[in-house]
Amino acid sequence: MQETYARAFRARAQYSLGTNARAWLFAILRNTFLNERRSQGRAPKTVPCDWIDELAEGDESELPVARTADPQRCFINDLLREDIEKALEKLPEEFRSAVVLCDVEQLPYAEISEVLGVPIGTVRSRIHRGRAILQRLLEEWKTGSSGRGRK
Repeated sequence: MQETYARAFRARAQYSLGTNARAWLFAILRNTFLNERRSQGRAPKTVPCDWIDELAEGDESELPVARTADPQRCFINDLLREDIEKALEKLPEEFRSAVVLCDVEQLPYAEISEVLGVPIGTVRSRIHRGRAILQRLLEEWKTGSSGRGRK
């Protein structure tokens, strides 16, 4: 979010007064996310490990206790979330963007149209087709016909 606002501030001369600021900011946010995702794919991942020594020396009684009402339900929800995320990753970018902006961000079609720079009819089509692809992928994974092996 900070990077989005910083970029918006630097590009404030490109914003036209009277237009939809929310859609303009979402477009910047989306482009920032995509640029970051592309650069992460090219860079090696590093993980700081300083905390491991502290954990080994610490008292186990200080560790937080998980307070879940139903561990089985949490496990199933995590599996479903994982499946949905994997299915979203398999969607072509044009469908994924439209579905995420509609179903996750809950933007109206007009704002999605502005963010993506396409007509509303195209937005509706991409959302419909994206949802259909998601449904098909999830059904294939449920039945195990895609070679995933889960039963």
